[in-house]
Amino acid sequence: MTIIGGLSSYLAGLTGLLKGQVVISYDTGGVFSQWNLSAWDGVSAWKNLSNAPHYHTGGASDNTALNEIFERNTKLYFYNEMLQDYISTVSGTGATYSLQDDGTNVYRRHQTGTTTSGFSTAYRGGIKIDFANRITWAIAWKLSALNNEAFIFGPGGEAINVAANNNSKFGLEWCDAQAFARYYMMSGSGTARSLSDSTVATSTAIDGVKVIFQPADKLIYLFDTGVSVNKTTNLPTGNSLYNNILRTGIKNNNGGSANRELWILGNRLNGIAQGAEWPA
Repeated sequence: MTIIGGLSSYLAGLTGLLKGQVVISYDTGGVFSQWNLSAWDGVSAWKNLSNAPHYHTGGASDNTALNEIFERNTKLYFYNEMLQDYISTVSGTGATYSLQDDGTNVYRRHQTGTTTSGFSTAYRGGIKIDFANRITWAIAWKLSALNNEAFIFGPGGEAINVAANNNSKFGLEWCDAQAFARYYMMSGSGTARSLSDSTVATSTAIDGVKVIFQPADKLIYLFDTGVSVNKTTNLPTGNSLYNNILRTGIKNNNGGSANRELWILGNRLNGIAQGAEWPA
């Protein structure tokens, strides 16, 4: 990374650049306003990464791109589904949780097996998430069918094989026993839990969502379909459980016993660890 002062036009004078090299410049009157973040494309152009940049006051979330790239708190959590091991629990004939490569996709595969009570769940544990801070979470998934199953996933989400609880959390949920035809946004505040309709229909295609949690304000769900929906009820507070930083799972439901699969193609969490359990 390189830091330069003056106009953003000074970028043109830099030499010896590598593809993807990131440069921070400070404008005093150029094309960009105040702080600007740029990356070299390796050919002939600078790509602006600042997402309509403007003066960054240090206030809460006044520039999403910069907040995501430069986290000011050193207690940052970063988890990626493909890079770190998860602890899994399965039950039922043929129920599994495994890493797969089918030649087209690499993914974590949950299989419920062929028992009516079959399920597969996995979680990443660690120091608790501090829900007093901004969190971003993104996930891509694929379902094998849209009946006789239920799934849940998200930061702090409960295991699919236990009763719903009010623990602080947020994520996505779907259950055919409740005749849901769309994905539901799920969250818990520590004292209450609720679901809200995302308006996005369930499918067997690869789906994805990015969720931005703004403490004491809202959860912003940005689906890959282009739909953006906010959830403002029962927002998480306090901390997650130590053994429930990030969880995914699926189970047979509504009397079904056919094997159902949930593929997790990516699962990324950016958040802050709870301070009392982290060395200064």
